[in-house]
Amino acid sequence: MERCLACLACIHACPQKAIQFTFPEKNPNARYRNPYVTLGEIIAANEQKR
Repeated sequence: MERCLACLACIHACPQKAIQFTFPEKNPNARYRNPYVTLGEIIAANEQKR
């Protein structure tokens, strides 16, 4: 993954809920898995920015 596609997978995968939307959610406690983005891809994308 070279750049953010705004799929929101990182927001929903964060166990500490440290990543937040900048607009209100209907259900802020809901979490889902994007079937096209793996947790490994999210981790790798975060490591590229360091």
